[in-house]
Amino acid sequence: MRVKKAALFKKINISDFLCNKVCGFPTPLYLILFALLISGCTATPQPRVYHLGISTPPLIEKNEKTEILVIETTNLPRHLDRPQLITRSSENEIIIHEQERWAAALDRLFRESLAARLDAALPDFRVIPVDISGAYGGANQRIRIQILDFSSDINGNVRLLGTFGIIRKSAVEREEAFEVQVMAEDSSKGAVIAAHDIAMGILTRKIIKMIHP
Repeated sequence: MRVKKAALFKKINISDFLCNKVCGFPTPLYLILFALLISGCTATPQPRVYHLGISTPPLIEKNEKTEILVIETTNLPRHLDRPQLITRSSENEIIIHEQERWAAALDRLFRESLAARLDAALPDFRVIPVDISGAYGGANQRIRIQILDFSSDINGNVRLLGTFGIIRKSAVEREEAFEVQVMAEDSSKGAVIAAHDIAMGILTRKIIKMIHP
């Protein structure tokens, strides 16, 4: 009797671990786990990716760019220079949005977007975005930029804060601090990105005014 009970217990125990009754048919456990894995992967939301503005280069029939302007540095704080969007919830706390991302690290996007805007607005200058000090030694002028903040708060207020200077003949000719604040139309991420774009446009005009007072 003891042998029969042990055999019955062993049979039921193995069956519980290897099979699961679904609609009366035994289903192998590995198929159930595989189905759960597939359903979990398909349910994962894909992150939304944003850019600071992709501009189409103007058509130039001949080479009208006679001077080179280099964006030498854009030092962003490390907590901002990341792919994820950042929201300031307080002066000492930030929110990192894993599903809302920049197309690249913010420092690179900032530099490339600013260079494209300046290149389109300054007909005499070919504006080059670089992050290596000393590159393009033949540049006529350089822009040295330090960004202290480029983020939004929980209300959608975007703040662009920092300093920039124009370098001519290896000397800083002039330096200016700036603070740009733009309120988004609403709290959606699309509206907040649009506010970032507007802030970039305001800074671009400030730089142009310094180059051509």
